Amino acid sequence: MRQPEKPFAQLYHEALRDKSISAEARFVAILIGTYVNQHSRLAWPRTLRLMELTGWGRDVVKRARAEAVRAGYLVEVLDHDRRGRLVNRWKVSEKLLREEARKP
Repeated sequence: MRQPEKPFAQLYHEALRDKSISAEARFVAILIGTYVNQHSRLAWPRTLRLMELTGWGRDVVKRARAEAVRAGYLVEVLDHDRRGRLVNRWKVSEKLLREEARKP
């Protein structure tokens, strides 16, 4: 039987308070972290979904996500979906999300 996902994530304070990146980049990294799959440790919210959740435009979301990647909070993983199409997935680094929070 499938176990329900935990309705919370444990984040490092240092990541939340990191002034070396924009608030938008921190927020997008955290938001992507809420989509982490418990087994694969990957997340794949679409840009459109992030736009809906934040109320920001495509360019702002993409710029914030790229900044979070450069800062080491996210790692882009290229993968193929069930139809063989190339898709982006995101690994949330341990720099942001506490490891024990992701274990089932």
